[in-house]
Amino acid sequence: MFKVLLLYFIVAAHWLGIVYRLYWSIPHYDTVMHFLGGLWLAVMGDYLLKKRKNDVIKNDRFLKIIFIIGAVMVIGFFWELQEFFIDQFIFQKVLITQESIADTMTDLTADFIGAISYIVLLN
Repeated sequence: MFKVLLLYFIVAAHWLGIVYRLYWSIPHYDTVMHFLGGLWLAVMGDYLLKKRKNDVIKNDRFLKIIFIIGAVMVIGFFWELQEFFIDQFIFQKVLITQESIADTMTDLTADFIGAISYIVLLN
């Protein structure tokens, strides 16, 4: 139930962020959204692992942590990549989703911290 409520909250916050320009008017709104996204992806990664039967990763805590962090970071990378392509090829700097490489690194770090937060909660 937590994963569904968290997803609803993230989708609603993202929609509000776009419609009411909160991403641009509230400092660090984007960073908080990336943190929540990383947290949700970690929750889902753990959930999907629990659904698998007799899996080596599922039964080894270290591999499970590596899998969850790796999955979150890969998805975060592709999210940043699509933001880059939107800026470069679709809007051509009319709507800027990536301000700088520092913004990209902050977003990926927030994704990572979201994943780590979930892993800490597992204990």
